[in-house]
Amino acid sequence: MRKFELTMMCSACNWKITSELERLGFKNFDIDMNTSVLTFQNDVNSEIVIKSINNIGYKIEEIALKEDFSDEEIALFEDAVRNGYIKL
Repeated sequence: MRKFELTMMCSACNWKITSELERLGFKNFDIDMNTSVLTFQNDVNSEIVIKSINNIGYKIEEIALKEDFSDEEIALFEDAVRNGYIKL
């Protein structure tokens, strides 16, 4: 699974991004309009996705998934949750 944060404002932006991804052959993805997060259910080439979306005028950035965090970062996050600084 891969997730990306998009800079988009409306359903026309959603349509334009969706159309471009489908044109390039991408499938099994979803764009959450409330959070502006693009989620692919399968593994995709992040560089191709980012370049494609940038080429049609939108900013996009990959969201690091938990397995991308270092052990130290995970420990700090868990500590913050235990101490109530972050609520899940």
